[in-house]
Amino acid sequence: MAINLDEHKVYVDSHKMDMVPYTVAVKAIEEIAQAIGTELMEAQLNKAINALEDAFSNLNDTVGSLDTTAPELPDLNNDQDSTRES
Repeated sequence: MAINLDEHKVYVDSHKMDMVPYTVAVKAIEEIAQAIGTELMEAQLNKAINALEDAFSNLNDTVGSLDTTAPELPDLNNDQDSTRES
């Protein structure tokens, strides 16, 4: 859960302002940096996944458009081979 800085602020009369303890502020910044890094990583992963999906789709389209009829193969079990003597 994100740190709410308002919950940690205190008024410092000598400075005439609200302040947050340094360690709390550092922790809040670290959490934000980690969240941003996670979002960037997630965006990069989504981009890579989309690229892979496009590539597979293109591959499927290419394979599907190929002529799948095989050429007629000779019948190897046919005993009517003219080169053999009976």
